[in-house]
Amino acid sequence: MARYAALSSSLPPLTPEDLYEFRFLTDAQISPDGERIAFAVKTANEKRDGYRGAIWLVPFDGSRPPAQITAGAAHDSSPRWSPDGRRLAFTSDRGETPKGKRRPARNVFLLDLSGGEARELTRFADDCSDLVWSPDGRTLAFVVRDPKEDGDEDDGVRVYDRARYKADEGGLSDGRRKHVWLVGADGLAPRRLTDGDWDDGQPEYSPDGTEIAFVSNRTEERDVNTVADIHVTSTTSGETRRITDGQGSYGNPSWSPDGATITCYGTKVAIGSSARNAHLWAFPADGGSSLRAPLRVRGPLLPGPLPPAPGSRSSQIRAKA
Repeated sequence: MARYAALSSSLPPLTPEDLYEFRFLTDAQISPDGERIAFAVKTANEKRDGYRGAIWLVPFDGSRPPAQITAGAAHDSSPRWSPDGRRLAFTSDRGETPKGKRRPARNVFLLDLSGGEARELTRFADDCSDLVWSPDGRTLAFVVRDPKEDGDEDDGVRVYDRARYKADEGGLSDGRRKHVWLVGADGLAPRRLTDGDWDDGQPEYSPDGTEIAFVSNRTEERDVNTVADIHVTSTTSGETRRITDGQGSYGNPSWSPDGATITCYGTKVAIGSSARNAHLWAFPADGGSSLRAPLRVRGPLLPGPLPPAPGSRSSQIRAKA
């Protein structure tokens, strides 16, 4: 430890107030033309237990300094470029705090980069997440917990008859599930696309915009296993098919440019999946029974999105050497 003596003696001790000076850069998103990067900057909120966040833009080549494009008074995050690169969708907890909640819910907003204020597209009492644009730029898919029915008040008494009744972040379950929803970029009201007694997440549009791949555990024993399957649903009829085999744990689906293949991260066996190295897999998008061999990437993968690289026909992946 002697070699660190000089360093430790020259630096002041860390204090709780220093946390307010931290800046957390998250969720960098390259524009469709590859010229700009949108990202979120998160800071601790001194006035309440939580964070504030703003959306920033920076040229890809670094020719100009980053510019903040949202005020950052609330927690703005998850920027997503429209296919034409003219608009940014993002989530924000602007607004009033719903009854029984500690903070406002994160809803979907849309910002025209030519000017003007961000428009609120949704107004849910629970957080929206997993934003993704349709290829034609008319619709956004996202995930949110089903709204409470009118008159459905929580009297504080709940009876559970299932093994999975609470979550680390969500607390005790109230029986509502997370599903994929669609909302029009022009202000068309949100509508629920998926349904059922299970949670759905990580939606991803097919190249032609007629289908959405997503992740869900719809097995009979879903309360006591860690299975995560890739499913595909029609954006019009809601007809759904399972792509994977109900035995593994997969996530982050991404379509091939021709729509014939879906790649994803995952493990072939769900048991102990959190302790296994994730691999990159490819499955037929039609849900055929043939399982394609895992794509070979050196080193274990770090789970994360698989967006198409701008201007190319490949996908970006992260591997740990």
